Amino acid sequence: MSRDTLPETPRLTVETGLYLLIALLALAVRLYGLGAQPLSDAEAHDALLAFRFLHGGDLIADVQTPPVPHSPLLFTLTSFSFLMFGASDTIARLAPALAGTALVLTPVYFRRALGPAASLLMSGLLAISPTLIAASRAADAVMLVALAGMAAIGSLVAYAESGDRRHLVVAAVAVGAGL
Repeated sequence: MSRDTLPETPRLTVETGLYLLIALLALAVRLYGLGAQPLSDAEAHDALLAFRFLHGGDLIADVQTPPVPHSPLLFTLTSFSFLMFGASDTIARLAPALAGTALVLTPVYFRRALGPAASLLMSGLLAISPTLIAASRAADAVMLVALAGMAAIGSLVAYAESGDRRHLVVAAVAVGAGL
């Protein structure tokens, strides 16, 4: 096989390294002390439903609140997290924290339109936004919906640029997840 036919290996560029650093900063800020505060009433309701579902308990034992989770996606992710890591306040908030970290990287979708510098700046600002940090540290579906919305919009932009129908599938899945 000649050198001309070998596929080019991806290289770590300065821009990619900066995105990686921004994502690690966002993850650290979102995970630090995640379980330090007790769950609010709404957070505890969803976490308790996931816990009861996982352990085969009665979902309608609490007659004061309906046995319906606020978000099916959050319920599923919380149940899976409890299964994998055990139940705690920290684990109940893990999925939104990871979604908030992933949201920081969504400006990559718009890199071609914005340019690399603006896209990096946008990622950096999302990483340190107090509002997004607070939303990422709550066991509710806000960050999951925000991530799904940005993924859907970004996928539609990618489809418009490339014409590749796989981006439409990603957009449809993101819209479904956000509901």
